[in-house]
Amino acid sequence: MGVPQIDLIINAFEAERLPHQRPVIEITSGTTGSGKTHLLYYLTAAAVLPTGRTATTHGGGGTVVVLDADGRFDVARLAQVIKTLLLKHQADAQFLGEAVMNALRHVHIFRPQSLQSLVETVQRLPNYLLSPTAGHSSSERSLDLLLLDSASAFFWQEKMTEESARFDGDANAINHPRSTDSKFSQLVGHLRAVQSQFECSVIATNWGLSPAPNQSMGSSFKSFMPPVWQSYVTLRLILERNSVTKFPATMSVEQAVRDAPARQAAVDEGKFTARVEVWGDEQWRDLVKRKMKGMEGNMCFAFSVTEDGVSF
Repeated sequence: MGVPQIDLIINAFEAERLPHQRPVIEITSGTTGSGKTHLLYYLTAAAVLPTGRTATTHGGGGTVVVLDADGRFDVARLAQVIKTLLLKHQADAQFLGEAVMNALRHVHIFRPQSLQSLVETVQRLPNYLLSPTAGHSSSERSLDLLLLDSASAFFWQEKMTEESARFDGDANAINHPRSTDSKFSQLVGHLRAVQSQFECSVIATNWGLSPAPNQSMGSSFKSFMPPVWQSYVTLRLILERNSVTKFPATMSVEQAVRDAPARQAAVDEGKFTARVEVWGDEQWRDLVKRKMKGMEGNMCFAFSVTEDGVSF
């Protein structure tokens, strides 16, 4: 995937995968600004950049499909992340703009406006990707990543519509009271079909709303998503922004002024931590538990987000 730490964690879950199904990762945080979408930018850049001496040696040379359900996926920011990766690996500056544009041509962004629209978009993806008349330039590349930002974008909207229909006495709602679960079952079914056909990984973002007890490390969250989605996810990563120590109340004004540049630099550096969600690990298979226990020091990793891009 372009991030060795994530690849290492995924390998521990090898036994959880179905035949021809690569992992399903859910990236969760309890607050905004926790780095979820920036991690998606980096993974996208690493997947679409080509391999070779003139580009990033970590490029996958593949295709990425982005299901931008939140409407926040920023192409300009993605271009900056791609540019930074190219420069890091000594790309030819003369052709830098062209290299960025070539990479962006293999990022296909869809913006569904409802849960039903999302389901239908995923259902039609194979036809779009394989159609010779679709008008895109990725027909000769493999689909490496399918990103869903975010998985719960339409969840509460759908639940409200469902409950309103039941309250109003809608016969269809009464006869089919769990339409939200049904649509998520369809979504997961189509996602599995895409994975089976293209052998791609699925990465989705989500919100952590209900804290769960976790004695081993930081925050944990109980999933509010339908059971079919919870069972579909291979593993969850919890993202948190590293806090910067505040000035103590006893600090003098002179010292605060003196230390302010260093503190601001720490804020600007934007350090984040990602770790494996271990709440609910009783559902892991014994083989997975043994593997994860043997790599406790690698169950988390850090990355930084700056104006120039994302780094590890």
